[in-house]
Amino acid sequence: MECVNDFLDKELFKKIQDDIFDKDSTPWFCIPDISGEGQEKDAYFCHMLYDQERPCSNKYWIAEALKFVINARSLIRVKVNLYPRTDTLVHHTPHTDYDFDHKAAVLSLSTTYMTLLESNAIAEGLLNLASVSFPLSSP
Repeated sequence: MECVNDFLDKELFKKIQDDIFDKDSTPWFCIPDISGEGQEKDAYFCHMLYDQERPCSNKYWIAEALKFVINARSLIRVKVNLYPRTDTLVHHTPHTDYDFDHKAAVLSLSTTYMTLLESNAIAEGLLNLASVSFPLSSP
């Protein structure tokens, strides 16, 4: 795993932030079980940009921009997660997204806590930090 501070150039990062945080044009959908294992009482919100080999949002340009930055040949899924504020840091059940080898990255758009892939280390208050893990393997 690699952590990259200032992952995107400032102009692109600001453009992505502004578009995602535009409350009038970004629909959010509630996901009631974070791990998908039925074990958690907490929920989060999601805005899907790209999934199952197709764009899912008018903000799809963000997925294309990220694909270019990481020099990817193709994408599996690109989504934006929004976790509600909690009084304490909540740790969620680990899970596997796909049962085949793949690569993953997490990009922080706000100055909140962020769990880094694989290590479960916590990064606090860093904007434009990417946690990149290459490759992820099936369980």
